[in-house]
Amino acid sequence: MAVGVGIYNLDSDEFAKIKSGKELYSESVTRLLNTAPGERPYDPLFGCPLKYLVFEKDPFYIARSAQYMIQLALERYETRLELLNIKTTIKNGTRKIILALTLKVKATQEVFTIETDVELSRSV
Repeated sequence: MAVGVGIYNLDSDEFAKIKSGKELYSESVTRLLNTAPGERPYDPLFGCPLKYLVFEKDPFYIARSAQYMIQLALERYETRLELLNIKTTIKNGTRKIILALTLKVKATQEVFTIETDVELSRSV
């Protein structure tokens, strides 16, 4: 089983917490999806370019592009997991993509779902 340190634990007052299993994978995937390429100076390609969709207007195009971007990012940076399914929803009246990812841990064959959202831009 994978074990790691989760940093910036927003659910409690702890700065760092030992995490494992689904909790560790969920944090890793959420961090990957919310990081745009170029945000990390020592690994400028790390991340998922979802925020580049900020100026797109067509919800269908946004959803399909997001699915493709997520698949590529996970294949490149989260090799412990296999992507089984992506459900993308564009929240009406906002620039927020709601994601439900069904993933399988390659080492244990455990299947689980991560639900997260990515804000494309701030409301003005």
